[in-house]
Amino acid sequence: MTITIERARELLPPEYGEISDKEIQHILDWMYFVCDFAEKRQREHPWESLGKEKPKEPEAKLNKERHQTNKMPMKANIDQKIKWHIEHVAHCKCRPMPDKIRKEIEKRIRK
Repeated sequence: MTITIERARELLPPEYGEISDKEIQHILDWMYFVCDFAEKRQREHPWESLGKEKPKEPEAKLNKERHQTNKMPMKANIDQKIKWHIEHVAHCKCRPMPDKIRKEIEKRIRK
C-alpha cells in the first residue's frame, strides 16, 4: 500500500501546521524504510515479535556410562590429557574441549 503526499496531508493533525511536500515525502520514505526493516526482522527472528525468547539449542548429552568407565588418569601429563579429551569429544557431548588442550593440539599440528 502506498500513501500519496495528498493523503498524508489529509491525515496530518492540524497542530503540525504547514509541512512542505518534500518534508512529507521524507517522512513517508522513512516510514516505508522502518516497515521494511521490521518485516525483515520479523521474518529472521519471529520469536522476538511474539515476546518470546529464542528457542534453546538442545542441551549437550552426557554419556554417563563413558564418564564412569573412562576417568582422566590422576596426575595426567599433557599427552594423556590430549588423548583423553580427543576420545571424550568423540564419545560424549557434555562440554567442549578446554581451550588449553585445544591450543596445545593446534600447536602440535603446526609443527
